[in-house]
Amino acid sequence: MEENHAILESLKSEIDKKRDWFTKAVKTILDENISNYPILVAYPAFTDLNIGLPLSEGKNFSFNATTLEELAMKKIVALEKVDEFRKLFKEKKDSFCIFLLEKPAPQFIFMPY
Repeated sequence: MEENHAILESLKSEIDKKRDWFTKAVKTILDENISNYPILVAYPAFTDLNIGLPLSEGKNFSFNATTLEELAMKKIVALEKVDEFRKLFKEKKDSFCIFLLEKPAPQFIFMPY
């Protein structure tokens, strides 16, 4: 539990440092009609990842921008869960949706803009 708290604090710290950049990336995905469901992928720094487009490398995490559609296409989000995910996304519309690839297991979290 403490390890998870430390991971989330580290993630929050890195997002706070680049909040404007991440907000701009999310708004670009929305404004360019790429997707209504932009997602930031956070993963251990200096790791190769084949999801989305690179946005930033931080001290502990690197970040890519992706969409729900890409995650569904790659079967990271099960097709039968897409509608449920869309509903949750709308409820959290003023938050970053972050796909955190960190131990103990990958998870989706929402952090306010």
